[in-house]
Amino acid sequence: MKWMRRNHSPTVKANVALAALRGYRTLPELSEHFGGLPNLILLWKNRLESQATRIIEKGNGAAKDPWL
Repeated sequence: MKWMRRNHSPTVKANVALAALRGYRTLPELSEHFGGLPNLILLWKNRLESQATRIIEKGNGAAKDPWL
C-alpha cells in the first residue's frame, strides 16, 4: 500500500495553531486530538505567531472595519 501525504486546509491549520497558542493542551495531546504530527503543529503555531502582526496591520484585502 502506498503512503499518501495528508493535505490540511488553511482553516484546519489555523484552528490547530490557535489551539496550540492557547496552551490548554500539550503538543502531543493536540497531535492525538487533531491527527497531526507534533512538529507540524509547532511549525503552524510559529508561523501564526510570526505573521500575526503582518496580517493584522495589512489585512487580507478586505474593506476596513468601520468599528475600529
